[in-house]
Amino acid sequence: MTDGQGQLHRREADFHDRWAVRTDLASVQVTAAFEATTAPENRFIVNAIGDLRGARVLDLGAGLGESSVYFALRGADVTMADLSPEMVALAADLGKHHGVRISTLVGAAETIEAPSSSFDVVYMANLLHHVTDRDQLFRTVRRVLKPGGRFFSWDPLAYNPVINVYRRVATAVRTPDESPLTFADLAVVFLTAKAMPGDREEAITAGATDYITKPVDLDELLDLIERTVTRRGEASA
Repeated sequence: MTDGQGQLHRREADFHDRWAVRTDLASVQVTAAFEATTAPENRFIVNAIGDLRGARVLDLGAGLGESSVYFALRGADVTMADLSPEMVALAADLGKHHGVRISTLVGAAETIEAPSSSFDVVYMANLLHHVTDRDQLFRTVRRVLKPGGRFFSWDPLAYNPVINVYRRVATAVRTPDESPLTFADLAVVFLTAKAMPGDREEAITAGATDYITKPVDLDELLDLIERTVTRRGEASA
């Protein structure tokens, strides 16, 4: 970790510690965070994840703990992690309030000390725009997932006009180090049912980062993303 990253982590932890301390436990809406009409991303993810009973879930950058508690209520064995000790403490209390137990870790998501090959699902919400070393974060996600495990994440884009208005208004819950994702941060992967000669070249000509065919192999997809990240890093060096 660089000195700059260490300073950023301290600023983020201090900010979110203050947020957690002033938060009333009863105000944290667990069910609404995943089932309200204003939560389309999480409703999509919950449907995609399916049955969570007995699944081991790592919730990275879990904040107030709504997602961790929601997954635990659905039968998952949940470990939540956050950079802020106060957020982690609040999330643990939120679990007790709802009658579930969640395991907790304090630390940066990029280097979290979670066991390798241990989780069926890794979930992140609104985390990437707080992370500077995204390459390391994705390497960590890959390390902790079991073979065949699944990764779910959602984050705001810099081009979303509604989010941009919200960011200007909701200054109490925004930090100065945030960096919303742009298209340059994303890998656009074309997916087809079966490979045909010339398909990959056509996909890249059409603007894709790369091309993959069904059935999708997780390791192949992660390798593709890692190659993309490496190429971009070399290009910007």
